[in-house]
Parts: sequence; C-alpha cells; structure tokens
Amino acid sequence: MIRRASTDDANSLLNIYSQYIDTPTTFEEELPTIEEFENRIRTIQDVYPYLVFEVDGKILWFSYAHRFSDRAAYEWSATLSIYVDENYLHQGIGRELYSEVIEILKIQGVRMIYAGYKCGGWRSVQWFEKCINSCESAPSTIIPFSQLKLRLK
Repeated sequence: MIRRASTDDANSLLNIYSQYIDTPTTFEEELPTIEEFENRIRTIQDVYPYLVFEVDGKILWFSYAHRFSDRAAYEWSATLSIYVDENYLHQGIGRELYSEVIEILKIQGVRMIYAGYKCGGWRSVQWFEKCINSCESAPSTIIPFSQLKLRLK
C-alpha cells in the first residue's frame, strides 16, 4: 500500500535511512535525530509529496520530493529521494513509488525533476534532469501537496 507519510512513521523511516548513512547514497554523514526526521516529514509535506510503501503495516520504502533550489527561478523544479529497506531491494517497489511521486509532481505543476549521483569517492555531483510537464507555457504556482485530494494506488 502506498500512502502519505506521517510524523508517526519517523522511527520506521529513520531505521531505513540509517542503512544508507555510511554509503554514498546520502550526503549526510550523521544520522538525524527522530525530532529532525519528524520535522522533515512535516515541512516537506507542506508543499511536496512524502510517501511510504508498506506491507502488512511494515514500511519497506519511502520517497519524497523537495524544492531543487530556494531561488525563485527554480520554483517549478524538484529533487527526488528514495530509500528502500535493504531486505527488500530489487523487487520493483522503488520504481512503483517513484512513479507515484512523479505523477503527483505533474499534478502539482512541477516541470523538472533532478536526482543527484555520487559513487564512493571525491566526485563532482552530476545532475540528471527529467522533464515531466510541458515547458511551452508560463507556469502557474505549485499546488501544495497538502491541498491535493488524491486517491493513492
């Protein structure tokens, strides 16, 4: 089941996230506190989707989007993050949830999404861009995720 994350999920999400703290997957070097994670869930969902995938009440995966840059010109650009419990890798869960987040971002009016890449060393960050909505007309204001009435898959 895919659903919106809540601050009640913070402990489960932090447990999954902790599996990545010593890998090149996240740029953080220290595991955030539970309070920091709860605050991230709250503040991200003010505008962007923060979703979890669960089976039998156990969260196996989570994904969220956030603004690419604080500069006004990037209002219609977002980055995506995805974290899967290491015991459930390579089962297509990530692809399904990633697609759900992208569809929500399209509805919100986001035009471009970016994902960062680093691979075990001192390397420059490379940005991969994907256009998810037409860029032929002037954009309207992003619709906050908290205002969307969506029926998740």
